[in-house]
Amino acid sequence: MGDYMLYVGGFDWRKNITLIVEAMYHAPRSIQKDVKFVIVGDKVQGNIQKIYTQWNEYNLPKENLIFTGFVSDDELIDLYTNAQLVVQPSFMEGFGLSALEAIACDTPVLISNKGALPEVINCADAQFPPSDSRKLSQLITKIIRDSKFAQKILKKSKVSLSTYSWEKSAKLTILVFTKLLINSKKKLTSQKIVTNTGVSSMLDLEVNQKIMATALAIATPPQAPALNRLLIDATATTHRNHGTGIQRVVVSICNQALTRDLQRTSTVIVNCNSDSGFHAIRAKKKHNTVIFQAPKDNTRTLIEFRKNDTLLMLDSSWGDTLYSQAKIKGAKLKGARTVSVIYDVIPIYAPAFCTFGTYDMYSQWLKSALDYSTALVCISKTVADQIYDLLEAIEFPRQMKIGYWHLGADFSKQAEISKKIPTLNNRFLMVGTLEPRKGYSIALKAFEHLWALGRNEQLVIVGRYGWNTNSLVRKIENHSEFGKKLLWFKDASDYELAKQYELADAIICASYAEGFGLPIIEAAHYNKPVIASDIPVFHEVAYDNNVSYFDVGSSESLRQKIVAFKKPPKMKLKGKNTTYLSWKESTNQLYDVILGGDWYKTYTPKKKSNYNPASFEGFAQIKHLTNIKDKRHTLTLVDGPYQSTEEDKYELIVKVRNLSRSNWSSMTVNAMGTGAINLGCRQLSTNGQLVDYPGNRAAIPLVLIPNMDYYFSIHIPKEAYLAGGKFVVEFVQEGVSWWGNGLEIN
Repeated sequence: MGDYMLYVGGFDWRKNITLIVEAMYHAPRSIQKDVKFVIVGDKVQGNIQKIYTQWNEYNLPKENLIFTGFVSDDELIDLYTNAQLVVQPSFMEGFGLSALEAIACDTPVLISNKGALPEVINCADAQFPPSDSRKLSQLITKIIRDSKFAQKILKKSKVSLSTYSWEKSAKLTILVFTKLLINSKKKLTSQKIVTNTGVSSMLDLEVNQKIMATALAIATPPQAPALNRLLIDATATTHRNHGTGIQRVVVSICNQALTRDLQRTSTVIVNCNSDSGFHAIRAKKKHNTVIFQAPKDNTRTLIEFRKNDTLLMLDSSWGDTLYSQAKIKGAKLKGARTVSVIYDVIPIYAPAFCTFGTYDMYSQWLKSALDYSTALVCISKTVADQIYDLLEAIEFPRQMKIGYWHLGADFSKQAEISKKIPTLNNRFLMVGTLEPRKGYSIALKAFEHLWALGRNEQLVIVGRYGWNTNSLVRKIENHSEFGKKLLWFKDASDYELAKQYELADAIICASYAEGFGLPIIEAAHYNKPVIASDIPVFHEVAYDNNVSYFDVGSSESLRQKIVAFKKPPKMKLKGKNTTYLSWKESTNQLYDVILGGDWYKTYTPKKKSNYNPASFEGFAQIKHLTNIKDKRHTLTLVDGPYQSTEEDKYELIVKVRNLSRSNWSSMTVNAMGTGAINLGCRQLSTNGQLVDYPGNRAAIPLVLIPNMDYYFSIHIPKEAYLAGGKFVVEFVQEGVSWWGNGLEIN
């Protein structure tokens, strides 16, 4: 990496990182050119962008600013040891652990002369005012150019190592606790008085919520409950209930939960405020459904967690949970169990079928859920198996219970059609939002082939607009068969949907990936046969009765199934559990798991350890792959190129299968980013050279497990493609090599 100076810590304003950037601006040109600035700490995108912006405004070399994100202890030691110096420019610190760590690794440290840092590192020559970037610049330059000066301040700073040690800290802590026990009979100051005295001084104090939640939880003894409680999170639905998807599940489960009479457990619907905590919310029943009302009196509705509470994170709080995880961890520390619901893992296994940035947000949410959860419950056995495989692949460090249950269905608004309208041709129905993973493009291509041969099968679509389907929507609405053999009901009511199920001869489910498969359940209710893509969850839901499967992503395979289809006589589906569950039965299944202990699997780490980390940050660094067996894989073009949502780009979807025995990942703790494995694309130039272009990488969310299908989206420049440009998609291990065996796109 060459010469570099190091900062280790957080990114909030009091850490004053921008002072280091200013100091580099004032440094000699040779220092700017030859010395990198490496920042170690959990990435917070907004703050990172501020640092990037300032660095670029000062015209400092872009390649010399490096963010590592989280690093392991071993790699942090390496970074400390090999650094020229470490800088701690904080306006205020309560201690200064990273400064001590640096000098323990024989690396000189420059510190702010404010807060506790001068007390910890008692070396005046290494100090600077936290507002004086020129002074800091002078010290940085002197340490790098004058080795004697560097050794001088290191020698003075090392005196602190004998003063501070974990052994001394432990002994002092035990001594304080011992005195408290001895003096326990003494009258203590009223907590109320102490609290009121400190209010004014606390108003302007910025407190790390994670630390505060942990401290308060530990300080308050777990209460012995009079009655067990099931606390069901409905945060997202409380604020934005669109009446679809997960919101429907939340409302239906809560509706049933509030009517259950449990002898030893009470049910409370809760909403999380990231500032104050969890609150009980009012849930009114109206027309056989539930309407949530956010709490008005925050004090009276605030939940105090206690031992034997179960917090069920039922809602889709992907964004909300990231801001409230400290409150969830607080519940765990007070003795409550936290069970997180996993609806699907599509952003991990099929990022191509998610909106831009979703897989990043989902990955962060999943990491936090693994951090605070005591158990996971999924909406299908398929998702439960996928989660189990994922925990194994990332070598998750502690035990985790995994369960599943099946969702219910509500046909109370069924259409009353006394006699089906006769049709001469087979009528095939597809139900679901128009989005790439639902496979509408595959189905339309199959039917177009049949229509070109003069056949008269009808394709009926019931589903609203989704994301990234502009090209598909234009194709449907401008199709010569639109309104005749091709019908689309974009705003169908429940009654209209039921009507279309009654009129259909068969249901088509063409999805690449799903968490459950409600249309198959609905088909069972209406006694309709199904043609479905061959994915595990469809087998689970349908039990293979009256379902014909086609190859995933293959319009030709689907076309063959349509041709082979014959109208069956009126029938009933056979086999156990082939009909739908009511929401009451679905809720009973869920309760059997989370309250009755009917867990499906328990993940146990293979590596035994006496210490189970409270937090999960990632897994081991991927090694440099040089053996051809470690890089075996297949690449298959699934769809495209087609117009992306970005005007200047075309998009294509590629199916990937890892045929090696190694897990692959884009995650890296290397400061230079080397070792990360990405799916890349390069343009083939006129002279036969493969060249990079901006935005030509697709990162692996978490990990790419062997012998499983993953779907990635690749973007190519629209202008170059339309001009006849050729592109090659292939894997690359950054800083090591491109792997070859690429997929050519013409």
